[in-house]
Amino acid sequence: MPRISKKQIDAVVKEALNANIDVSRENSKPYDPDPNSFAPKHWKKKNPTFNQKVNQIKWRLRQVSYPFPNDRNSRKTLYQHLKQRGLLRLLISSPLVDEIVGIWFNQRYDDVQKEMSDNEKLNRGSRRSFHRRMLKEFCGHLIRIDELLAANNVPAGWQDDYRKQALKVVLQEWSNYARLSRDRL
Repeated sequence: MPRISKKQIDAVVKEALNANIDVSRENSKPYDPDPNSFAPKHWKKKNPTFNQKVNQIKWRLRQVSYPFPNDRNSRKTLYQHLKQRGLLRLLISSPLVDEIVGIWFNQRYDDVQKEMSDNEKLNRGSRRSFHRRMLKEFCGHLIRIDELLAANNVPAGWQDDYRKQALKVVLQEWSNYARLSRDRL
């Protein structure tokens, strides 16, 4: 395969930009995480019940020593302190439980988003180098088709529908590559 120059790629991208192609992704969906993927693993149902949420909060409260241990003999947990003082019922009231679970979801969601960003990934998980290579391959493909058509004296307009679709893909790959390159700055 002959090497494709940056000038040739720029020419194909410029043609795609001037072609007024609709690059909306009607069939693709934006990244929308499944809320259940951020829930504790023992929640099997799609939507955990109120009791499952309360049990998860209680389990987490039992994991925290309180007051924070000055000595290693302190075995009391935050759960025990709240229960002794009658505050546990306030903590596991319906609106507060939903808020706590919502905060856990948001923290987990933010962690996943940061991890994806750190790995230079788009919403679908594709890397910057992948989009760069795809852009080069599609541009090279269109250049080779033009050469083939010219060598065989094919009339103009014979492959317009195909070229329009290929230019749409070029624009999408160029957009993905540009977005990832910008994010790195």
